[in-house]
Amino acid sequence: MFRWATKPLDGSKSNHAALNALNMQLWLTGYFMLSLVESGHKISEQHRRAEFLLG
Repeated sequence: MFRWATKPLDGSKSNHAALNALNMQLWLTGYFMLSLVESGHKISEQHRRAEFLLG
């Protein structure tokens, strides 16, 4: 899946698998954090609208 980003350092398959797993974990963490940031923006926008409507 991420062959372009991870190549075996010493030619071992286990090393390649470990790098692929790490790369996937980092990608998933980044995706999860981005979704948290986006949901935080949506919540703060809804909060501002509610404050405006309530006066």
